Amino acid sequence: MRHFLPLLLVLTGCPTDDTECGDGADCDDTSDTDTAPTVPTSITHTSDLAFTGKTIDCDLLEVGVTAPFPVPDCTTLVTATLTQITEGDLCADCDATYEGPLTYPTDTCSTLLGITPPATGAWGFVFTSDTARELWLKNTAGTWTKTADLTGADGAFNHTNTQALNEDLPGCNNGEQNIGDVAVTATFTDQ
Repeated sequence: MRHFLPLLLVLTGCPTDDTECGDGADCDDTSDTDTAPTVPTSITHTSDLAFTGKTIDCDLLEVGVTAPFPVPDCTTLVTATLTQITEGDLCADCDATYEGPLTYPTDTCSTLLGITPPATGAWGFVFTSDTARELWLKNTAGTWTKTADLTGADGAFNHTNTQALNEDLPGCNNGEQNIGDVAVTATFTDQ
């Protein structure tokens, strides 16, 4: 675990045996003293995912026909209350790791794909400032990886991303195609 937050507090604080901070200022005046960002004990999370499908060409080998295939749209809203954990599968490069149960007020994507969505989630954070954080998630290999830079204010941090989704659909003999765009807005709010 990174331990720079306590070190920052020590380095920016005043010496205990002197009334001068070394910059000519009085140690009782903390107006110019940098402070480390607050590490919350819990965070609420919302992810709003919208997939916009495209119409693709699908070569059907069995029939020998190329047909247009409309890929359907779907939306998923995920919410969670996350609690800081200190044991278990922690993000070693993060300042804090959080876990919590996931709820799905809206989820047409899991239904469309025929999958069961995860019941719990885990997130790691590096608290870089009061207005910025790094978001870390586990990749498909189970390794913690920096995923995004979050920006925010007043304890609410956001990230928005849209990217093309390329897949080689079963039953189509066209190889990998752009089947649509996924837009995700993630919000994390300190509690």
